[in-house]
Amino acid sequence: MIFRLLMSVVVVALPWIGEACVEFVAELPGGPARAVDLEGDLAVYSSGRVLVVADVAVPSDPVELGRVVLPGVIQDVDLVGDRVYAAMGVFGLAVVDLGDPEAPVLRGQVAAGVGETIDVAVVEPHAFTVELEHVTEYASLAHLDVIDVSDPSRPVLVGSVETAYRLSAKLAASGDIVYMAAASSGWPNGPRGGVSAWDMSDPERPTELPSPNPSLTGAWGIAVAAGSLFVLGGSGLEVFDLGDPASPVPVGHLEWDYGFGRLGDLAVFEGLAVVASAYGLTTLDVSDLEHPTFVGSLGRPGNGLRVATHGPIAAVVADAGGLRIIDVENPAEPTALGGLETPGSAEFVNIVGDLAVVSAKWDGYFGVGDARLIDVSDPTQPAELGTLPVSPRRGRVAVEGSRAYVMTGGHQNREPGLAVIDIADPTTPVEQGFVPTDGVDAGMDLRWPYAYLVGLGVLRIIDVGVPSAPTLVYEMEIENGASSIVLDGDHAYMGRFTNSPGIVRLFQVLDISDPLVPAYLGSETGGPYLDLHVSDGLVVGASSTGMAIVDARDPMDPEHLYSTQMKENEDYAVAVDGRTAAVIRVLQTWDGNPGYRDFVSVFHLDNPEWPRQVAMFEIPVRGRDVGVSDDLVFVAGGAAGIYIYDVSACGVPTARRSTGRVTP
Repeated sequence: MIFRLLMSVVVVALPWIGEACVEFVAELPGGPARAVDLEGDLAVYSSGRVLVVADVAVPSDPVELGRVVLPGVIQDVDLVGDRVYAAMGVFGLAVVDLGDPEAPVLRGQVAAGVGETIDVAVVEPHAFTVELEHVTEYASLAHLDVIDVSDPSRPVLVGSVETAYRLSAKLAASGDIVYMAAASSGWPNGPRGGVSAWDMSDPERPTELPSPNPSLTGAWGIAVAAGSLFVLGGSGLEVFDLGDPASPVPVGHLEWDYGFGRLGDLAVFEGLAVVASAYGLTTLDVSDLEHPTFVGSLGRPGNGLRVATHGPIAAVVADAGGLRIIDVENPAEPTALGGLETPGSAEFVNIVGDLAVVSAKWDGYFGVGDARLIDVSDPTQPAELGTLPVSPRRGRVAVEGSRAYVMTGGHQNREPGLAVIDIADPTTPVEQGFVPTDGVDAGMDLRWPYAYLVGLGVLRIIDVGVPSAPTLVYEMEIENGASSIVLDGDHAYMGRFTNSPGIVRLFQVLDISDPLVPAYLGSETGGPYLDLHVSDGLVVGASSTGMAIVDARDPMDPEHLYSTQMKENEDYAVAVDGRTAAVIRVLQTWDGNPGYRDFVSVFHLDNPEWPRQVAMFEIPVRGRDVGVSDDLVFVAGGAAGIYIYDVSACGVPTARRSTGRVTP
C-alpha cells in the first residue's frame, strides 16, 4: 500500500474550559492532493498536510522518497532548487529543506496575517503569497504579501497590499513584477475576476501597475514563459507580450465554452500550454502567440487542480486522484504514465474497540471515497491495517464482529446498495455480498441479522444473516424522510435534517421488537438536527442551535430535557460512550478576527437534564465528525486527517467499551 501513516505531535491551542486536562495524543495526517511542482527528476506534491517528495526519473514508475507533515493543509507549492515553499491556509507559509529528499525538513514558517494563504510564487530572496481575508460568507479580500526568505529558518513578512474582493487567486512572477489572476469577486455587483500586476522592486511598498485587462470571464490560471504572459479563464486563453513587463500587450486569444469543466491550472513550456481541469488534461499549441490552437486531450485523471511541467513531462494533482505523471511529448496524444495515490478527506470516524474506521471523501457531494481500518490499541501510534474494497457513500459504515457493512452508491462507480465485507483479517478485507437498493440512502445502523437504511421517504430493512446473499426484506414510507437512524434495544430513532421551514420533526421512534414489522411509537419536535446518538434511551443530538438531550425511555412520549440554544453557533457532530458525550462545535467569534472557529466540547451526562461541560478545546481544522472511546476523543479533520485527544484528566467517568457495533 502506497499510503503510509505518519505520526507528528503538534502544538494545539486549548483555550477556555478544562484546557489543562486535555492532551493531544496523535494524528493520522493525510488528505486530498491540491498542490504540485516539478523540477528535474523531483516532484513535490501535497496530501492534506503532508508534503510528499517523489522521484520521477522513470515517469511510468514514480517512487516516493520522503515526506514531512506541515502545520496546515497545503494549498500550493513552489519548488526552487533544494527548497519547497508551501502555502498552508491559516498557517501561512512554510519553507522546507530538500537537501536530503528522503528526509525533508521544515526549516521555517511565517503565520498568515488576517486570513488564509492560498498561493505562492518565489523569486528568491522573496516569496510572494496571496492571502484571503474572509469578510462575509460571499466575499474575501485578497492580500498580496511579500516575504523575505533569505534566511529560510526565519522568513519575515516585509510588505503587504490589499487588492480587491476575490474568491480565489493565483500568482506568477517575472523579475520584479508579480501578476495575480483572480477567479471572481464574490461580491454582488462587485469587480469581476481578472489580472492585476504589481511592481515589487521595493518589496516593502508594492506598487500596482496598469492591468493587462484580459477579456476573459474570470481568471483561473496564470503562467509566465519565454517573455509572454498566459492567462486561463472561463471563456478561453489570452496571451500577452511582456516586452515591457510593466505594460503587457494582448497579442492572442483562444476561445472555448465550458466544455473543459471546472478549470484548475495552467503550465507552459516550449510553445505548449498544458491545462488541467475537471475533465482531464488539454494541450494547446502556443508557439504562434497570435493564434493559439487546440492540440489534444487526455481523459479525466481526476478533478485536476494543479499542473506543472518539466520538459515533455507534466505532473497533475487532483483531489480524487493523487499525483499523475503525463507524457506530453506528442501533444496530440498525451499519455498517462504513472501515479501515486493520496488519501482523501477524512469525513467520518467510527470506533469499535481498538479498531477505528475512517471514511475518506475523494470527490463530489456524495463523498465518493474509501474506508480505512486503523489499529488504535496504542492511541499514540495508530497504524493502518487495510482498506475496504468498496467506496462508502458519505461515510456510512457499520461494524459487527468480523464484518463491515458499507452503504454504497451515489456515484459513477457503484449502484446504491449495501455491501458486506469480511474483515476477519483487517489487512486484506474481502467483499462477501451485495444487495442493491433503488434509492439514495442517507443513514444506516445494524442489529444483526438486520441492517436498517433510511433515506428520502423510506425505511429499508436488509437481512444480512447470510453474508454472501444479503436480501431486502421490508420497506416502509417515512413522513418527510430521514437523514439518520440509530438503534437501541427494541427501538429505532430516525432523525431528520432540513433547512425547510415547517418541517420540525427531530426524530421519530419505532418499535422494532419484531424486526420485520416496525411500528410507529412517537416523535419529538425540534431541530433541524445534523447528527444523533442514543445511549440507554437518551437521545443526544447536534443541531444548528446547539446540543440537545431527549429522554426517549418512554418512546410513546419523548421528553426534551436539555438544549444549549447557542445563538449564531452550530453543533455539527456528536458521539457518546457511556455517560461521556463529545460535540464538535462551530462558534462565531468577534474577538478582533470575525469568523468561525471549531471546538470540541466534552460533557458528563450523569444528570442529563443539566449535563456538565468538563472541557472545551479548539481544534486546528474544520471538524467533520467525532468519535468517543473511553477517555479518548477522535476528530475527523477533513483534509488534515484524524486527531486523537486524551481527556482522562478531565474527570471523565469510566465509559463502557463498545461491544462491536458502531453507528456513523
